[in-house]
Amino acid sequence: MDPPYLTVFCCFSVLAWGFELYLSLRQRARLLQNEDPHPLIELTKEEYKASRRYSLEKNAFNILSEAVNTFASITFFLMNGMHWLWEVSKVITKFAGLSENEIAVSLVFVFIFYLKGTIEGIPWELYEVFVIEETHGFNKQSLGLWIRDQAVTHLLVIVIGGPVLACSLYIMIWTGPNFYLYLWAFTTVVVFFMISIYPHAIAPLFNTFTLLESGSLKTAIDALAARNGFPLKEVYVVDGSLRSSHSNAYFYGFGRNKRIVLYDTLSPALHRQAHPEADEKEAAAEAREAAAAGEAAAASGCSDEEIVAILGHELGHWRLRHTMLQLAVAEAHLLVFFAAFGAMTRAPGMYRSFGFASETPVMVGLLVFGCVASPVEHLVAFAQNCLTRHFEYQADGFAAAQGLGSLLQQGLRKISRDNKSNPDPDPWYSAYHHTHPSLLERLRALSPADKPKQS
Repeated sequence: MDPPYLTVFCCFSVLAWGFELYLSLRQRARLLQNEDPHPLIELTKEEYKASRRYSLEKNAFNILSEAVNTFASITFFLMNGMHWLWEVSKVITKFAGLSENEIAVSLVFVFIFYLKGTIEGIPWELYEVFVIEETHGFNKQSLGLWIRDQAVTHLLVIVIGGPVLACSLYIMIWTGPNFYLYLWAFTTVVVFFMISIYPHAIAPLFNTFTLLESGSLKTAIDALAARNGFPLKEVYVVDGSLRSSHSNAYFYGFGRNKRIVLYDTLSPALHRQAHPEADEKEAAAEAREAAAAGEAAAASGCSDEEIVAILGHELGHWRLRHTMLQLAVAEAHLLVFFAAFGAMTRAPGMYRSFGFASETPVMVGLLVFGCVASPVEHLVAFAQNCLTRHFEYQADGFAAAQGLGSLLQQGLRKISRDNKSNPDPDPWYSAYHHTHPSLLERLRALSPADKPKQS
């Protein structure tokens, strides 16, 4: 008698959904508490209320979407949806006059599966972008730009993902029982290749990157890089405000070829540089609006010194080799996953449990194994999350050791305020869902005198 793979998957899906619902309800109860913000956060009551309203709306949205998606997924599998899609793929392959070998049918199958997920996700994404983000002042993109982004994204998935998937299928089918080693080596090469070309060939399809102009900020960033031996080549400003007013900064590049990217939403000066096409009337209007808003407008965005402190945190990730360690952990996890899948390909009961009585197509097996392994994958994801949060504390400590602790605290406060981030979420919810510690947790770590005393 075959093990009940499908039953176990469905039961775990319900349990995982129930646990995440419990965490979301804890978070919601925390948000509904009518408390003043912690003094370390330095938010006004109105700013704190705005942050909570945004978080509450996202919380309700996530509760609904997760419930619908979880039970839609369970229904799909219980109705043998995978087998039905496979049979449809064979019919389409034959109708199109393509070779009916496993690779051709698998490519059609994955395309239909991807199309299904895309169609299911469109209503949720439209509501999140054009209702929630729009209501709270973050969305800056038009529906036309959103459609254009979707078209480019899906085209890239087909053009790049199609050949990669075909090669992966060939490796799994033709390289024997040790295929997982070859598959892992191939995917590792693909990962490094994509990391290399993304900033130069893919990211510019969505945003415009301009060199940071000479000035006090550029001089301070160069000095920070030189002081830490960071092999900085260029500093770019990206027009992130084209789509959203959320802020960010990051670096990329291998070896001695590093580049830093600053979102134009980090400060008004960066925004002006990223949008030089703005005419004088528009600039004058913005100046009048800022003057009319008084000190609140003046405080919007980060100062040059605070941006440098934030970059000190990012350089901490480089100096402490966090990026390479995370990549190594991800590659080790991928190897173990492929090896476990290799062992399960010799378990036809796994296929039968999902509706495949006689066929054992390898692509279906990979997707089914992902379902079967989901309990372990949840634990792995949580462990990786904990590691990432630990690295964030270390990077903050690195910036503080550079004498940037106070400026980093101010920069984090401003970014959190401008993004309406929840500065003090439920600790269980944050530990499970968030890759970064909360603002209050980071401020406490950067302010030893304010750390809660251990009883």
